[in-house]
Amino acid sequence: MGKTNLHEFSAGFTSNNAVFGPVRNPHDPARIPGGSSGGTAAAVAAGIAPLGIAEDTAGSIRVPAACCGIADFRPTTGRYPNSGAVPLTPTFDQLGPLAREVNDIVLFDAVAAGRAKAVQERSLKGVRIGVPRAYCYEGVAKESAVIIEEALTALRHAGVVLVEEDIPDLGRLLGESYIAILFYETGRHLDDWLKSEGIDGGLDALLAEASAGAQAQFREVLTPGAPEAIPDETYQHVTRVARPALRAAVGRYFETHRLEAMIVPATLCPAPGIGEDEETMIDDRTVSLFDALGHNTTLAPSCALPALTLPAGMTAGGLPVAVELDAPTGRDETLLALGLAMQKLPNFQARPPA
Repeated sequence: MGKTNLHEFSAGFTSNNAVFGPVRNPHDPARIPGGSSGGTAAAVAAGIAPLGIAEDTAGSIRVPAACCGIADFRPTTGRYPNSGAVPLTPTFDQLGPLAREVNDIVLFDAVAAGRAKAVQERSLKGVRIGVPRAYCYEGVAKESAVIIEEALTALRHAGVVLVEEDIPDLGRLLGESYIAILFYETGRHLDDWLKSEGIDGGLDALLAEASAGAQAQFREVLTPGAPEAIPDETYQHVTRVARPALRAAVGRYFETHRLEAMIVPATLCPAPGIGEDEETMIDDRTVSLFDALGHNTTLAPSCALPALTLPAGMTAGGLPVAVELDAPTGRDETLLALGLAMQKLPNFQARPPA
C-alpha cells in the first residue's frame, strides 16, 4: 500500500522522528508506538493494513508490536532475505512481518520462506516453555507484571508446562555481546551501502540532512574514528569469544530443560509518552528508554533465535502489554505453531484501539 514513518536512521525505539515528526500510538496518540518501525505497527494496529514488513536489529519489529498491541515475528536470522532493506548491523539485521493475527504471519512466512504449506496449529498440552525470571523479569512495571502473570496462568490452564529456570549469568553475557557489535558495524556498513547505491559522500551526505541528535549519535559513537567508537580489538573479542559464549549458554538452557520456547516480558513497561526520548518512569523509578523497551529484545538477534511477540492484555489506562516467545535457532515452525494455539486464548488476542 505504501511506506510509513519510522525512527530516524532506524536507530531508536520511539519513532519520534526529528525530521518528519512523531508517529503516534493508536491506543493513545500522546504516546509513542515504539520503534524503529513505529509507523508500520501503528498502521497495522489501526486497521489501515492487515500486515506490514519491518526490520529488526535490536527490537525494531518487536518493540512496536508490543507498544501497539499486535503480533510480530522475527525469524531465525537469515530465514528471509534482507534484500531491499538498508543494512544497519548485518550480524543482527532481519526482516519480518507485523500483523493483528498470527494466521496472517503464518501465511506471510509460507510465502517468504518458500514453503508449499503454511504451519498448522498444535496442542499446547505438555509443551515445555521456560520462564527465565532472573534478568528477564527484573524491573517490570507492577501493572504489566500482573497482566503477564495472568497470561502465564492461562498457559498453565491450557496444559503448558512452565519451567521456572534461569539462564546463568545472562545479563553479563548479553551485555558483553550485543552493544559492541551493534555500534561497531552500524556506521561502517551503512556508509558502504549508501556508496554502493550511488549516494555521493555516503553516510556523511545523509547526515548533512539529519537532525542534530542523529548527527551526534553517529559522529560520537557509530563511525570509525569517532571519540567513543568501538575499537577493532573489542569487536574481534566479542565476535570470537563473548557472543559464542552467550549462544552456548542459551543453547544449553533449551537443551538441558527440554524447552520448546521461553517466554519473557516484551518490554518492561507500556508505551511511554512522546518526548520521553532518553528516560521514562517505571513505577517510581527513572529508567533509560533503551532498557525500558529493549531490556529483553537484544537476546534474539544476539543468538539468532526466532522470536514471536503476542499481546498479553491491557492496562487500566488502555495500553497494550505484550510477551515475547523465543525458540531455539531454526525452530521457526514450532514457534509459529505455538503462536496459532496461544492466539485462541483470550489473554493473547489483539484488542483494537478504542
